[in-house]
Amino acid sequence: MGIEEIRKKIFSEAQEKANQIIDEANVAAREILIAAKKEAENILKKAKEEAAAKAEEERRLIVIPAKIEAKKQILEEKRKILDEILMGISEKERLDKELEIAKVLYG
Repeated sequence: MGIEEIRKKIFSEAQEKANQIIDEANVAAREILIAAKKEAENILKKAKEEAAAKAEEERRLIVIPAKIEAKKQILEEKRKILDEILMGISEKERLDKELEIAKVLYG
């Protein structure tokens, strides 16, 4: 075996080893990309869930007081109507009617 043949064999083996290293690096890179994509999807999913939960909480913080205020206004209007109705009757009748109304409203 001459020097040229030895050189070609060494070069050929080095090229094969380089190709093997490149293939392994490509496989590792693909695996890293797949793992990174899954992690990014998980992070995005978690962020969306947290944002949805926060939005729901914000909605509740707005809606619940508004509902309570609306109910207060309705009760106030009912109270005004009852006051007008009861204003025209005697004190005893008014007290009796208020007790009757309270029983109906509160059991």
